[in-house]
Amino acid sequence: MFKQNLVVRQMLNVEQALKLKQAELIAAVRGVTYQPRAICPACNTVLNREQIDAGFLRSRTNLTTKCVCGHRFIPSLASRNELGNMLTDYYCSLQARAALEGLHKSPPEIIAKKNPSAYHSAILHFGSMRAMYRLDGLQYAHREVPQWHSAVAPFLGKAPDQMIADVVGVPVGVITRMRRQARQKPFDERLLEDE
Repeated sequence: MFKQNLVVRQMLNVEQALKLKQAELIAAVRGVTYQPRAICPACNTVLNREQIDAGFLRSRTNLTTKCVCGHRFIPSLASRNELGNMLTDYYCSLQARAALEGLHKSPPEIIAKKNPSAYHSAILHFGSMRAMYRLDGLQYAHREVPQWHSAVAPFLGKAPDQMIADVVGVPVGVITRMRRQARQKPFDERLLEDE
């Protein structure tokens, strides 16, 4: 039982480290930092991202998360870029996908304007519209990040090729070729322990 619990904890640590790595990559490529926020109005407990995500129901429409005290409330997503700060509702990945159904032919600017909460939550969860819509078997043809090559260079071999491809909205083969040309080894999750 102890070994099983240790393996589960290690898997969760890797998952958390990968979420942090993806957030760093999004900031480098898009110039936007995201921070989910949740302070329980009932007990004032501050929840971290893992607690917020774990508290969501598997519902496409219920936007509440659950505090450790049992109270349900809607969390926020703070985003910051060179133009300033913005606060929106924070959606789980299922809710973001549901809210953006049928918009796969729209450019990212239109999607962000129609539903900023779902759009920014989707970027944090999936890296790009292309990656999110791919999960539904849909192609997203709009270019999301025009100049990304130099921004991803420090992440080659330090993040999974697929993660980088998802964030910049290109096929994974493009990133794999770029990594090989830079003579970087493929990502190994054991590298996360060294950071």
